[in-house]
Amino acid sequence: MPRSPVAVFVDDESYVLSSIARVFKGSRIRIEPFEAPEAALEYLSREDAEVVASDYRMPSMSGSEFLERAAALRPGARRLLVSGQADFSGLADAVNYGSIARFVSKPWKVEELRRIVFEEAAAAIADRFLSALPPFQQALLSLGSEEETLGAVGSFAMDRLGVETRRLDGLPGGEREDGLPELAIADEEGRPGLVFAGGDLGLFADAGAMPRARALLAVMARYAFLVLRDLSIRGELQRLSERDSLSGLRNRRSLDEALEREYRRSARYGAELSVMLIDIDKFKDINDSRGHAAGDEVIRRLGALMLESIRSIDVAARYGGDEFLIALPAIGAAKAEAVAERLRAALADRLALPFPVTLSIGVADLREGMGSLSDLLAAADEALYQAKRGGRDRVVRTGSVSR
Repeated sequence: MPRSPVAVFVDDESYVLSSIARVFKGSRIRIEPFEAPEAALEYLSREDAEVVASDYRMPSMSGSEFLERAAALRPGARRLLVSGQADFSGLADAVNYGSIARFVSKPWKVEELRRIVFEEAAAAIADRFLSALPPFQQALLSLGSEEETLGAVGSFAMDRLGVETRRLDGLPGGEREDGLPELAIADEEGRPGLVFAGGDLGLFADAGAMPRARALLAVMARYAFLVLRDLSIRGELQRLSERDSLSGLRNRRSLDEALEREYRRSARYGAELSVMLIDIDKFKDINDSRGHAAGDEVIRRLGALMLESIRSIDVAARYGGDEFLIALPAIGAAKAEAVAERLRAALADRLALPFPVTLSIGVADLREGMGSLSDLLAAADEALYQAKRGGRDRVVRTGSVSR
């Protein structure tokens, strides 16, 4: 008789482990709880597991370090990071070195935690089953879109199983208690067959196929569903890793990459490129007199206003604590100055705060004689300095001043 799927949970708080045990009591998942990551690693050196989940902050080692070691012991297990304290740097380490499949934030929702663990356990089981079908598995893992993934399922079904499939759109929803997609012996018009439904997309296979072929197709379809879901999750993790959590703008690392890309493009093709450096005037006074919550709200609303005010090709980022940067491809300094002026002038009406907030903005563009991106940023920084020195609440472009 096959054993129940095993989920190893590591958390240095015993009450958290007790809560997890209650969540999965009576389910098909067997929970193996550990307060010490070393004990969990010793267990994994002897026993297999479908899921390995860890808190991020623990006394003896971080969750990302534990998951990296667990991956070496049990590479087939699906790894989860469960924490309310992981920053983006820690999350990036867990993704890059611990190869996590999911991130679950605390406090979790019971049904969501159950669904995630069931899904990941099913993915681990599907991985093992499909290891006997390496061409199919490798093809799916190399794909980057749902169209390609569903196409690979259909092609493999025909080539290996002799089963013809066709694409279905607008499928009715339906999920099992374990979170996997419904597999029904009918399509949306009642014709007999096997349907893989993962949201609004699916595949339909003729029910005349042999039972074993239908069973294989079911496993393939479930694996494809999990691959599609992972594509979506990794895309979201990538997006989050590039964003400043407070302003919603790009963070400094993402900005550096985007700026370098735009600079190389401008230098290569002779295209215009302007930069706006933006400083919130007397931001320290806002924090000191009204509290840091008020300062955070200013940054949140200003970030939203910037995103509303720029084009899709522009790059807006939080440059420092109260400094921001907007890169404007294909725009010279004069037009960039007008954009900056509109942003500065719109601030009072659009932020809708019970206290005044003003901006000082320095504008510079890429000019002949600038040998690097640093030269462009230095010019914008000098313009910003002149704006602040000139009384704040103004825009200064290299060589001119406006109010």
